[in-house]
Amino acid sequence: MHDDLAHVSAMIRHGAHGYIVKNKGARYVVDAVTHILANNKYFPNDVLQKLADGFASDFFTLSDTPEEKIRKSISDDDAKVLELLTLEYTSKEIADKMNITKKAIDARLKKMRDKTGTSSEKGLVAFAVRNGFTGKH
Repeated sequence: MHDDLAHVSAMIRHGAHGYIVKNKGARYVVDAVTHILANNKYFPNDVLQKLADGFASDFFTLSDTPEEKIRKSISDDDAKVLELLTLEYTSKEIADKMNITKKAIDARLKKMRDKTGTSSEKGLVAFAVRNGFTGKH
């Protein structure tokens, strides 16, 4: 009944040798049983495409370094904050420039320190410089 990647990959992890969805019809059931009885796997093309797309996505995500994963997760607003930090703006000045409260900036900075594994704004500046968050906005 379900052909989403989560269901299909869960079934494969649990030992399924084939997978068809309910709306495929009797011909697919016969083809699937025939293939499986011959010690082959059976997955319709649309299911195989979802598996391939999921694998490709996982593969490219897994190949990223931890810092690349963090860099990719930085929002545009966070990137702007990092850029302003590299220009030596204070939390209050960043808040004024972005039209939000200093409290919101301080919370954002703490979240970014946690995300990047840094313990200070100097650490965030170093992260920003290493990852090109300067002069973007």
